[in-house]
Amino acid sequence: MTARALRLALLPLAWLSVAFVGACVFEVSVVAGSSLRTPPTPGHFETTLLTDHHGAADVVALLARNIPLLAAMALLSWSLARAGRSDHPRARAGRAVYAVTVAGFLVGLWWILTRQAAGLSEHVVSPSVLLLALPHGPLEFAALFLPLVAAVDGSRRRGLTPTYAVGGSVARALPLPVCAAFVETFVSPLLFTISNLQR
Repeated sequence: MTARALRLALLPLAWLSVAFVGACVFEVSVVAGSSLRTPPTPGHFETTLLTDHHGAADVVALLARNIPLLAAMALLSWSLARAGRSDHPRARAGRAVYAVTVAGFLVGLWWILTRQAAGLSEHVVSPSVLLLALPHGPLEFAALFLPLVAAVDGSRRRGLTPTYAVGGSVARALPLPVCAAFVETFVSPLLFTISNLQR
């Protein structure tokens, strides 16, 4: 195996590592931001994390919420990668538009999640405890960041097409929301019942 082939083979692992680091930073920012938000009123906040009964229907509902987000990020990432392959002025403008769109997508997601985290933080001794009680978060966020990381890095590498970079990253990202859905349904609710964490 040549050095170039080895680098290409290890590339998905590098992308996944960067995606997980970004996911952890994003989760910390969500938890930190939750202290600045007003918790939702009790009737407007529903989550499986605070209920006793969980099942396959909850897993399916979580996947129905998370897979479209992954698809949206994949489409944006693919468009960003395609625009990044050219130095044409229109391509540069396209990169800027797609970058702003991705940023808006992530800020909007952050805004929604900080409010949900504010609602959850009312049930624990401190908002920082949510970092321990929400182990599914990094899995969900890493799935979103993986196509973006692949698009940004893949657009600068010769021999990698946007379809290969982003498409391959989406295929590798798909198990992450599936695992996250099972963790959120069957593991995270148990962490909220630990007496030392409850308010």
